[in-house]
Amino acid sequence: IDNIKSGKMVYRSIDPGNSMVTIDGAVGIITGISNFAVTVGGTDLEAKLRFTDVYVRGADGSWREVAWQSLKVEPPQ
Repeated sequence: IDNIKSGKMVYRSIDPGNSMVTIDGAVGIITGISNFAVTVGGTDLEAKLRFTDVYVRGADGSWREVAWQSLKVEPPQ
């Protein structure tokens, strides 16, 4: 988060690709694969990431992200 706030890391684009949303009561889970293009310290990087994003619905009905996990999808060899 500090790298984003300081400008050391800039998201240039996010292609959401395929994702699936599951809602069970007050918990929402998004899973999928997305393409990310970022600039880190002046270097442009691109990565395909498989991710899981977890949200919880509050008493006021708003959703709050509580967890994010991702890993790089390596191209087949």
